[in-house]
Amino acid sequence: MKIVFFVPTFGFPRHVRRIEALRSRGADVRIVGFERPNQFAETKPDGALSLGEIVDLDYLGRGIALLKSIGAVRKAIESADIAYCFGTDMLALARVANRGRKGVRFVLEIGDVADVVTRKNVLGWGIRWVERAILSGDVLLVVTSPTYIDE
Repeated sequence: MKIVFFVPTFGFPRHVRRIEALRSRGADVRIVGFERPNQFAETKPDGALSLGEIVDLDYLGRGIALLKSIGAVRKAIESADIAYCFGTDMLALARVANRGRKGVRFVLEIGDVADVVTRKNVLGWGIRWVERAILSGDVLLVVTSPTYIDE
């Protein structure tokens, strides 16, 4: 089974543990993601596909980086059985890049819930609406925080 992991930053410990757990059980693993200055830079795995650099809290820059990476992601995902995405933005990227193709199954792992998502205002409602749209269809949701289910 070929699994392509989409990570928002290389080397995040929870992501590394999940990837290694599946690799140790025989999965053919490829890692695709972004680099962030001063975050886990020394742990970028050999053979990983870098989609470029993103900076924390620079949402416009992140959006541009996501759009620029669609072609590379489309190529990376073409032979995958599973696209395992850490975060809704990575799932959105993988789904857009895979548009028009069949055969890839999507997994979304959520490790925590950002405060903005649970706000009871227009911004919170808007973000939740976008998340529901991204999750529509056949997506396996993996949560590591009970807050995601409760909220």
